[in-house]
Amino acid sequence: MRSFFITLLALTAAPAFAQPAAPTHRLIGAETGLTVAVTVNGQPLRLRVDPGSGLMLNLEAARRIGLRGSMLAVSARVGPVRLRGHSKVARLRIGAWEGRRRFIWFDREVVEGADGTIGLADLPEDEVRMELGPVGPGQVDHVFAVESENMLGLVHRFRVRTQDAIMRFSFLPPDSQVTAALGAILAEAQGGDWNGEAREAPILFGVVRPLRPMRFARPLMVGGYGVAEINVRTSDWRGDHALPADEDEGDPSEMVVTGQRRGMRPLYRMTLGRDRLAACSSLLYSRPRQQLVLTCSPP
Repeated sequence: MRSFFITLLALTAAPAFAQPAAPTHRLIGAETGLTVAVTVNGQPLRLRVDPGSGLMLNLEAARRIGLRGSMLAVSARVGPVRLRGHSKVARLRIGAWEGRRRFIWFDREVVEGADGTIGLADLPEDEVRMELGPVGPGQVDHVFAVESENMLGLVHRFRVRTQDAIMRFSFLPPDSQVTAALGAILAEAQGGDWNGEAREAPILFGVVRPLRPMRFARPLMVGGYGVAEINVRTSDWRGDHALPADEDEGDPSEMVVTGQRRGMRPLYRMTLGRDRLAACSSLLYSRPRQQLVLTCSPP
């Protein structure tokens, strides 16, 4: 699933919306805090729109509107930290559209400043444009083919050598990052090595995990978007892959790899977080084209 991943015994498929007579559009401005007003079982909520999320509520919001968990088991892992939560199908109303959707929540907040999150594919409009900030000099459009993966939100699939991987786009994590397994593959494919010390950083649900910056001799190009440096989740989802050692552990003219199995299967995930999305003036999602367009300054 993702570096944070959710396991459900069953999960409703990505929402299907009746096709309107004419294309519909929604504009979400930065002045709203990138939120939308909805009702859930007739109770008003404000949800943060996030391209890398699904319908998740804060615990306090779920309690406030009287949601009680169903028998459907829900669990999430943020690295080695396992969280158990709840889910419930409820009536969701967004503007004139109304339907039944499954919400999930845990005993921790998923987002600050809102009652929960909603993915772009959960909105009923054909196109959703998010205005993130002023247009800067030299900004260009980066076009990504995307598909909806339930609680992962929208994902773009790409390949590094022979390994399939996915890219996510989310405002929730402050730092862009890759899992340890993908970091190991990128280190080999792009000539990557460490560019700083590891630090503890928040990932999701208040869980902090080690991140360490890695710089590439050859930038990775995904959808025309260049990635020359990324943070690596050094201890999460590594599997049997090995990461570069520090230079002082051997001959600095060679790349030496070290590592051991961490008890978590490898996941090959990249997330563009708030740090990189802050360089973008807008994000446009088109459901008919299954495209996400980021208009950004050069990274």
